[in-house]
Amino acid sequence: MNKEQIASDYDRLPSVDDIVLSARNKAYKLISIIGEGGYGSVFLARCENDEKSVALKAEKFSKTVLKVEIGVLRVANQRHCKHICKMYDYGHVKQEFMFVVMSLLGPDLNKL
Repeated sequence: MNKEQIASDYDRLPSVDDIVLSARNKAYKLISIIGEGGYGSVFLARCENDEKSVALKAEKFSKTVLKVEIGVLRVANQRHCKHICKMYDYGHVKQEFMFVVMSLLGPDLNKL
């Protein structure tokens, strides 16, 4: 079995109406897709624990670069950077996808 066959057996992105559970005991219900790309999707989500609306970015496990993005967001949050969204949570679901939960920003610039 080659690397692509193994990835196709494991990679799965979540879908609208799925609930994504984090290791921090938070549950996020995916409401709609905000955007999509070659690595994954960004969803409008709602935290089931506190009803807060958030953005959840999910990337295929085999193609993810979210580890780097999470590191950047962590440092930006520690330095209270006002021009970068706030990271609330992150994690992975088996070997299917990785995700990061961020503050939901203003309207889609492509739609203005």
